[in-house]
Amino acid sequence: MGANPPTILIVDDTPENLTVLGELLQPTYRVRAANSGRRALQIALTSPTPDLILLDVMMPDMDGYDVLAELRAAPATQKIPVIFVTAMDSTDDEEHGLDQGAVDYITKPIRPSIVLARIRTQLELKQARDILSDQNSYLEAEVARRMRENQLIQEVSIHALARLAETRDPETGKHLRRTQEYVLTLARGLQKTTLRPLSRRTNHQRPGAIRPAARHRQSRHSRPHTPQARQADARRMGNHENPCGTGQ
Repeated sequence: MGANPPTILIVDDTPENLTVLGELLQPTYRVRAANSGRRALQIALTSPTPDLILLDVMMPDMDGYDVLAELRAAPATQKIPVIFVTAMDSTDDEEHGLDQGAVDYITKPIRPSIVLARIRTQLELKQARDILSDQNSYLEAEVARRMRENQLIQEVSIHALARLAETRDPETGKHLRRTQEYVLTLARGLQKTTLRPLSRRTNHQRPGAIRPAARHRQSRHSRPHTPQARQADARRMGNHENPCGTGQ
């Protein structure tokens, strides 16, 4: 059965019955024994925990039904399978025992091969239940773990989105304002660069400005028309029309 064989607790107030069952089971199983119901409840709570209990029904102080009720009421022992082993062989007794929660019912005197076969069957069923229970526990723990991870991821995502929204709004606004300021500064700089040479132009470079020669001619023609001035203008005009100095 391996390095750790299943543990079987035998409960009977008769020493001979304990001996018979112990000798039958010890080659294959780890056997523990109790000669009373109270003692059986104590042993059931200690290590190694029994994988199966063979329980007599008729015992003083505390009978097998009471022991079974106590075992089912305690969380640590409620899943231990119990087989009634008793001299009460009526159909009603067997039915009552099974109704109380026993997984099987064996009558005395025992038949060793039948006892071993039923014990093996119940141990295999218990092993299958334990595996299924472990798998269920693992799956429940895995589902709980993944739910926690998903919840954490969801919270982190929401927090990240919230932080992104918090930082994006003001940053976007600041970026737009900075861009506007940059463009305005650049426009002002270009405007100054363009207008500075224009401000340095002379009057004759400006559109519509009067050139110096024109001003000179204008000033000449705007002199007072005195007799002397008219005579001087006439002589200049004569010289201009006859540059050689000869008359007609």
